[in-house]
Amino acid sequence: MTIRADLRQVIYALSDALDLVGVDDVAHGKRVGVMAAECAKAMGLPREEVLFLFDLGVIHDIGVSSTTTHQHLVTEFDWEGSQGHAELGYELLRGFEPLAAMALPIRYHHTRWDRLMAQQVPEAVARQANLILLVDRVDALAAPWYASGKALQHREEIQGEIESRRGSYFAPELVDTFLAVSRHEAFWLFLEPRALASYLRDMLAIGQPHLASTRELLQLADLFARIVDAKSPFTFTHSRGVARVARALGERLGVAAERCDQLEIAGLLHDLGKLRVPDAILDKPARLDPDERLVMNSHSFETLQILRDQHAGMVRAHLISTRCLRSRWQPGTSRPSLIAALIAVLSGDAFGGGGTFMNFAGTAASSATPPWPSAWRPVPRCAASRRPRPPPSSPPRAPNKAM
Repeated sequence: MTIRADLRQVIYALSDALDLVGVDDVAHGKRVGVMAAECAKAMGLPREEVLFLFDLGVIHDIGVSSTTTHQHLVTEFDWEGSQGHAELGYELLRGFEPLAAMALPIRYHHTRWDRLMAQQVPEAVARQANLILLVDRVDALAAPWYASGKALQHREEIQGEIESRRGSYFAPELVDTFLAVSRHEAFWLFLEPRALASYLRDMLAIGQPHLASTRELLQLADLFARIVDAKSPFTFTHSRGVARVARALGERLGVAAERCDQLEIAGLLHDLGKLRVPDAILDKPARLDPDERLVMNSHSFETLQILRDQHAGMVRAHLISTRCLRSRWQPGTSRPSLIAALIAVLSGDAFGGGGTFMNFAGTAASSATPPWPSAWRPVPRCAASRRPRPPPSSPPRAPNKAM
């Protein structure tokens, strides 16, 4: 059976992972998408452009995996380090054909309007990027009021901040459009959680389905794995390593190719929930305290919540691995289930180790002299990854012989 999934539906689901980076504020991308779409409608743009700008807003922060970076972006109007994640987002998307058109707008979505004009960025790209910057800054200005539900009461203050940057940060006509649409209460009420969910469903309903190929799903899963792994230097290639080993084991045991694809995708996506783990916990050099361990352990549940509503085969192996992790493998378990359980073992979750096995492999790879014997061979590269990977760390020592 071939893996089938609507690419837009999968992207919307995975955007939940991007929103997790906010920890307590978990809908930034969706709010930016809604505001961009409402402005696009007010400008009389065709439906396809409205959908494009909505999708662009939803994933505009695809280069953000650090909670520290997110905090700077939502608390500082023009943070000096903001261009870093924009460049990373551009690099991630430009090689993924279904979303390649979003790469340049994402690259420039933190560039002021006057600088876009000075750099002679193509007009269409400049306007798309600047609209995202405008509504992104609106969301940052409104962020302090979302928890209390009082963003609407502060709309005039927010509008004033945007108006004061007309012609410098923002294109004058985009400022006019925002001021016009934001006069209506509905514009702000659309940003509340229940309304966001309805808006997302509506955009899915009017959009043209894109039945993704297995290759595209593997590429998309690899893209998100790179986002997750970039969160910490200790896990830089962890998800791709888990995916590669899981697929190789499946192939060695004669598991069907389609099941191996599912296992590879599950390995790539198994740590999506870690985007919600604060940087200070993930990078802590000492043992985690009990409260920090609870936060760390919650990432598997977060991953399941992101993926469970998808009916694609890309989710099935993650559900299997979660069940195997709860019940432990018993003799007679099917081979795909066994390999899915091994995903948990390789990632360290079965032992509460937070990726112990593959993290040791990554640490060993960075040393000048690899600790493994030359006879050990690297596991073959997975279909989604084209970068070489080191073999695992040194093999276990043989037990001492009895004297």
